[in-house]
Amino acid sequence: MRNRDLDRPSRYRRRVTVDLRARLLRDLRRLGGWEPWVFRELRCPRVRLGSGDGTWTVAFRSIARGGVVYSVGVGKDITFDRALIREFGVELHAFDPTPISVEWLAGQSLPANFHFHPVGLADRDGEVLFELPRHHEVSFTCRPGMVLEQPKRTCVGEVRRLATLLKELGHSRLTLLKLDIEGAEYDVIKDVAAAADRIDQLLVEFHHRMAGTRDAVELTRDALRRLRAGGFRVFDVSPRGFEIGLLGPRASQS
Repeated sequence: MRNRDLDRPSRYRRRVTVDLRARLLRDLRRLGGWEPWVFRELRCPRVRLGSGDGTWTVAFRSIARGGVVYSVGVGKDITFDRALIREFGVELHAFDPTPISVEWLAGQSLPANFHFHPVGLADRDGEVLFELPRHHEVSFTCRPGMVLEQPKRTCVGEVRRLATLLKELGHSRLTLLKLDIEGAEYDVIKDVAAAADRIDQLLVEFHHRMAGTRDAVELTRDALRRLRAGGFRVFDVSPRGFEIGLLGPRASQS
């Protein structure tokens, strides 16, 4: 398994420069108490997939070929999803109930293994209010308190708990679960930790920066404590410090 981006030296040099700048800003925020200190607990081969804001790092040996992936939070970027399907032949289920994503995906040519569901992930089954912050173009949030000003746009969307989605779709195990849900990750961490033995790999973007308070940083620390208590272990921290990769109990012991 190789990272195709590394085949192009100029692109690699640009990425290294961007990563160094991101790490410097992350460490400055850590020193100021605005970013949690998170370190890798496991060493394993990794590769970065996707492009731009849609880039994620995966532990590729822990991705079962043909396995089931839940990619929660689509926005207008599925470069990571396409790469997973191309490289591993996974059956990928994408979830996003917000109108911008639904409309954008309707105009895309999608791989056969890409299955879209216009529902979101939450700590309940039913409908919730989504809000689009004024400084965002795509990313709605359904977590109260994340939008500190009058939202640019609102909508009501269907949501499900993780256990409900697994039951409805008939899946007993996930080779990978990706969460980019604009603050709602804090509400679903309890359910994710409870399902740790059914998840090989977990990728989460934490959004303490949206609220911009030290209390929000504590939300991320608490979420990571819950995940570790469930058996997850950190294998990657992005240069920005927002995206965290964790292996589930079975994968981390193999």
